[in-house]
Amino acid sequence: MYPAGVAGLETRFATLEHGIRVRLIEGGQRRAPAVFLVHGWGGYSYSFAEMIPALVHAGYRVVALELPGHGLSDKPAEERWYSEESLTRVVVQIVERERLGDFAYVGHSMGGLLGLRLAVNGALPALRRLVLISSAGLARIPVLPPIKAMSPRAVNRIVPALLTRAVIAGVLRAAFGTKDRPTEHDIDQYWALTQWDAYAWACRACLHHVDFSRVAAEELRSLRLPVLIITGGRDRVVGGKGGSKRAKLIPTARLVHLREGGHLVMQECALRTNAEILAFLTGLRRSGEEGEFQAGNERERGKGK
Repeated sequence: MYPAGVAGLETRFATLEHGIRVRLIEGGQRRAPAVFLVHGWGGYSYSFAEMIPALVHAGYRVVALELPGHGLSDKPAEERWYSEESLTRVVVQIVERERLGDFAYVGHSMGGLLGLRLAVNGALPALRRLVLISSAGLARIPVLPPIKAMSPRAVNRIVPALLTRAVIAGVLRAAFGTKDRPTEHDIDQYWALTQWDAYAWACRACLHHVDFSRVAAEELRSLRLPVLIITGGRDRVVGGKGGSKRAKLIPTARLVHLREGGHLVMQECALRTNAEILAFLTGLRRSGEEGEFQAGNERERGKGK
């Protein structure tokens, strides 16, 4: 599983309350400006496989979190670990323990939703820039109600056996929007997650215990930190526009719409996505190097008022 065989990246585990361990993937110099990555529902750090090297090469410290139930993080049986409150608490704990300083948050899908809710609640005081990729919380997810209706807790007994490689390949073909993806390597990487029955149980629990509804308009209007929103035109999960109209409620938002991309736009349109993110992060890096981030950030906030 990723990042096995990738040079320059370190993997380690952080222990949370009640002894639950989550895996972190880290690259870059510890004193460099930090970028914190959080994957989406059913994903793991491999979702950022094309992004992490680009960020490290550009001089950033990268820390990618694998949420409980995902990747190689622990997969507790108690469903309370997969509530929105619990998952956001995990994010906050890791940010604090890793001492990221002023940092940027990059979230995909459910990971974007968690970051967005933390930002509007002011729960991450050191958060300076927010990147939302194919993010939940901005658009309705039409497929969610029927999936929830067909997945009561009783399905835990049968779902693991249904997650064959062919099924995972079909899910990925729906998630990707370009003809070149998924590759066989993509399928193997995501299929590897299904070797644990508890992974399927965790995914089902997240569907039922995370609030995937849209963030309130007044909360979006309250944001003042710089926000970059990237959507894919062929996204079948949150829709082709990915909540672009609602995202315009954020005073400081920059919207980038990649027509050829799907829900995993950061993997299939990696060059463009990375270029947009690096350009967006330039202010974080420059201000961090000069020791004037707070003043620079206040100037940017003023522009959004």
